[in-house]
Amino acid sequence: MPKIRPPAVAGQFYPDSVLRLQDFLNEFLVSPSRCDSAPVSGLIVPHAGLRYSGETAAIAFSVVDPARWRQIVLIGPSHYRWFHGIAVAPHDFFRTPLGDVPVDTAVCKALVAAETLFEMNEDAHAPEHALEVELPFIQHLMPECPVIPLVCGDLTPEETRQAAAALDAVLPPETLFVVSSDFTHYGERFGYVPFTEAEAPGQLPKLDHGAIDEIIRQDADGFMRYCERTGATICGQRPVAVMLALHERRQAGGDFELLHYTNTGEMLGDYSSTVSYAAIVHRAAEAADDLVMSEEAVDVLLNVAHDAIASELANEEYRPPSTAPPHLYDHGACFVTLRLRGDLRGCMGSLEAKEPLLENVGRNAVNAAFHDPRFPSLTDTEFRDVDLQISCLTPQRPIASIDDFELGRHGIILEKDGKRAVFLPQVATEQRWDRETTMLHLERKAGLREGSWRQGAQLYVFETVCCGGREPRAESD
Repeated sequence: MPKIRPPAVAGQFYPDSVLRLQDFLNEFLVSPSRCDSAPVSGLIVPHAGLRYSGETAAIAFSVVDPARWRQIVLIGPSHYRWFHGIAVAPHDFFRTPLGDVPVDTAVCKALVAAETLFEMNEDAHAPEHALEVELPFIQHLMPECPVIPLVCGDLTPEETRQAAAALDAVLPPETLFVVSSDFTHYGERFGYVPFTEAEAPGQLPKLDHGAIDEIIRQDADGFMRYCERTGATICGQRPVAVMLALHERRQAGGDFELLHYTNTGEMLGDYSSTVSYAAIVHRAAEAADDLVMSEEAVDVLLNVAHDAIASELANEEYRPPSTAPPHLYDHGACFVTLRLRGDLRGCMGSLEAKEPLLENVGRNAVNAAFHDPRFPSLTDTEFRDVDLQISCLTPQRPIASIDDFELGRHGIILEKDGKRAVFLPQVATEQRWDRETTMLHLERKAGLREGSWRQGAQLYVFETVCCGGREPRAESD
């Protein structure tokens, strides 16, 4: 029987009525366009009652592209239990009035096995609201996406980096990182009065923005030093520091951006006791120019793939549209993946840009539907339920060794003795392969003997931007 963590604060921090909760989410959450050239890969969001912090949290969640992420790390502070390290949820599901959120139990177990700082700790999770308050947003945007629930206890600066290293080792790139944290808690009841109540309207934002500036600089040590120096009562200090240490470790680039800031003193006109809230997002490094896809371009490509298959089924000739964003008529290469109720139903593509991208998409959509040797031809009935995804490729470039192959970012091509094989970027991370294991499977796919890639082989890498409903699973490519 699955182990379920029941809601602890429904009816207090957020409505226990499904209709009222859905009304709030429908009002404040709007999904962004697909294939953003600078995707949001991390959030810092508040966790107070929705009447106070809900709009701020919604502003951050609204810029997440749900199609990009396969799992979510949800990490927040412990408000009710003191402990050292990070408490991993031993549950299979977290329940809210909207239903059950699946837990990625495999990643949770891997964290516990890899690093002693991570321990299964049901007691820390049972009363905690910091994670629970974020779940309705996740359910609304990504209802099938599993979470990795972590409650952060006390950590030294060195342990913060140990935790980041452990996360880096087990998390695939398709992981959204969500930190749940309020900012400064000011007033006698919080034991923090660094300035008078009359000074609070001016001084409180300055205090919070000093911490936010350290986050924007992506300086984990600087952020923690600022909190220690000022005494700023930011409840999620350590979860924020873990996120910053992970970005430093990965040298991920990109930028943190403040989207919204407020506090209850401003809301209620009462600064005797006030809590601050910030919506901060991390945008990944800008994609190369030839990877940028507007929402219009994405829609055109998906329509081309769909219409090309439909025409083939109807025994009609298909012609690409004569009016489309100009860059879609440039030569380009892509892979088209078909999925039927989550299972692979075809995947075919091109590695070299020898025709306009529009034509390449249509050609590979037809090939994936009718000419993938692993599957029979797609039927009319299947076509009504099939999911399409297009992976547009950047030009390939040679690499000197697999040390230059970046897992999760790069697709890789192996050529030797007239044989060639390719994996798209998601293959290695989906299978949790390291570089050596990836090469072992790649040479098998090419029909080469084991270890032959080490001498005389040519290696190339490329990047992709994916357009469509779901990322293909590793075995699809």
